[in-house]
Amino acid sequence: MRYNGKGFSFNYDKSIWEEIPVDDDIVLAMLRTRMGTGFRENINVVKTDGLQDLKYHLLYQGTRDISGRAAREIVFRHRHPVMKGVTVKKKQVCIPDNGAWYAITCTATEGTYDEFSGEFESIIDSFSIGE
Repeated sequence: MRYNGKGFSFNYDKSIWEEIPVDDDIVLAMLRTRMGTGFRENINVVKTDGLQDLKYHLLYQGTRDISGRAAREIVFRHRHPVMKGVTVKKKQVCIPDNGAWYAITCTATEGTYDEFSGEFESIIDSFSIGE
């Protein structure tokens, strides 16, 4: 299925991801909760005029092309601020757009990140601005 609105679009598998609108600048697509884990792997898109400074352990930093735009990419992990003992791993891709940024953040537990990385990549690769 293709999400199309709010100035950007991307493809996602509706059987896996549940679309949850948050506000005018955010769209959050969450994986349905799996029994026993209590954590929902998720993808969110934020449009912002600046990048946030986060406390994390950096695993990768680089650039990549997203729809013909030079995007910044980082992969990092940190302890979940609410769920005690849970470490999350995130990939964040920041795409410039006329002085603003679209930040796509894909989050899973450190133990399940590899399981979801293919789906995360598929969504990121399909992201486009202005459609």
